[in-house]
Amino acid sequence: MMLHIAVCDDENDWINHFEEYFIKFKMTHKDVDWDIFYSAEDFLKYYNDNGSRYDVLITDIEMGPISGIDLANFLYEVDKDIKIFFLTNYEKYVRKCFDCRPVNFWDKSTITYNMVKNALEKIMSEFNSKSGVFKFKSGEMYMRLPYTKILYFATNGRKLIAHTTNKDYDFYGSFKQYIDIWKNNGFYSVNRFYCVNTNAMVSLKDNNLILYDETKIALSAKNKKNVKELFFENDCKDVIDKMKYMKGE
Repeated sequence: MMLHIAVCDDENDWINHFEEYFIKFKMTHKDVDWDIFYSAEDFLKYYNDNGSRYDVLITDIEMGPISGIDLANFLYEVDKDIKIFFLTNYEKYVRKCFDCRPVNFWDKSTITYNMVKNALEKIMSEFNSKSGVFKFKSGEMYMRLPYTKILYFATNGRKLIAHTTNKDYDFYGSFKQYIDIWKNNGFYSVNRFYCVNTNAMVSLKDNNLILYDETKIALSAKNKKNVKELFFENDCKDVIDKMKYMKGE
């Protein structure tokens, strides 16, 4: 999962500090990107014009005319999942920031790379294990798809595909990178190229796994045996129930 971070601070020195932190962090965690803003006004203009969404906001509090608190409260109303960190040297602001449920307050006089690194690693771990929504970048769009709407993930070299009944979404990454996350959200790796939503599996016919949208996935004898066992492990759920589940009925 790509972690998208926004930093908003009107002090250039601190912007440079965070740029250095993120570049260092990206050396060992490639699935992270960030945008820098020097005022809340700049952030909101970009946010509204581009429809951008962020997983993390790191913002100074004392900015004007729109403060970091006002910016954080606005984003929290739009997206309750966003993780917010305030940069401040003043304890007097702490009580005013509780409405947006900040993760932490970082004192500019004591903040270190390790503090930022540990916080981001914890967020990445939480997001990767969180069920319900798969987040990825497809072209220039940041996507959030409910896992119940995805029938399978497929790989074709460096390109991955999230297949729904309405559309295929391409994104970049490695199959290995995501496989454990998908498995934790109800998917099963039927071979080296497909990881299928178990609730989309309808039947096995000849050497094909058939999904409820009539997609056919060819299986080897070994993979067919494993998928067949999976059907029994799931108590051979009724096909109609699976279709209703996938359609959200």
